[in-house]
Amino acid sequence: MASKRVEVMHWDGIGSNDRWLDYVAMGVLRTITDVSSMVKDLLDRQIYFTFYYIGDKNVIWNFCSLKDRDSFIKNRGLWGDFFSSVSVWSDAITPHSTLAWVEFQGIPLDCWCENFFIRQGWAVGEPLMIEEETLSRENLFCGKVLVFIPNSHKCPDSIKVIIGRKSFLVVAWEDPEKISYDSILS
Repeated sequence: MASKRVEVMHWDGIGSNDRWLDYVAMGVLRTITDVSSMVKDLLDRQIYFTFYYIGDKNVIWNFCSLKDRDSFIKNRGLWGDFFSSVSVWSDAITPHSTLAWVEFQGIPLDCWCENFFIRQGWAVGEPLMIEEETLSRENLFCGKVLVFIPNSHKCPDSIKVIIGRKSFLVVAWEDPEKISYDSILS
């Protein structure tokens, strides 16, 4: 087995500009879902912010003022349908998984169904959704599943599927393109 190169860096924090974190709230999504109605509600209230997906089911909200941040955190009616919790940013929060599209190739057509792709997703991590083109069978060369992959794991190169006395290999490949939270909400 090839060894991994690990570097160690000591840093005293000099030069960091972490004041922006004073205005940040962090939310834990219940599930990946469209939050556009909540965003519209906030904008209608003239609360301005940017938000970023940071891994796992974590989203950070960067507000323009402490007043807006605190008002958002206290108003569970705004975010309760979408987030299990929202709190002030804490450096103790570290995402433990990465969101990625995983492509599967070599799937026999008689296995091409939603349940099969969900099972393939579980072989890699926690499946969240199947790509629309996969469900509609627009591209029968490969199927894609959006998966939370634990940081402690990597996507397997292949998955051996056993059906009765037959077996076959499905090639798995993690799309290296960074996932934008906005791209999965629509």
